[in-house]
Amino acid sequence: MKEYNYDEVWTEVIRFVLELHKNPKHKPKTVKDAQNMLEFIPAIRNIIYTIDDTDKYLEMVIMADELEELLQGDLKKLQNGLK
Repeated sequence: MKEYNYDEVWTEVIRFVLELHKNPKHKPKTVKDAQNMLEFIPAIRNIIYTIDDTDKYLEMVIMADELEELLQGDLKKLQNGLK
């Protein structure tokens, strides 16, 4: 079994969440779902701030930004009644 360090674990977790969100089956279905998911972005950013590896830090910031943009787009679509 491969061992992961702290930076690698959180990079993989954020990558997994981002990839999962790109699947239409796993997108938020209601405005409340999208709002709840957006509430996790600050927590993700707090984790990112603890990363020592500069490359991993930048990779995670980019992924968190992308996830936030996707969620905000989903929220707007849901608020406007679009699917």
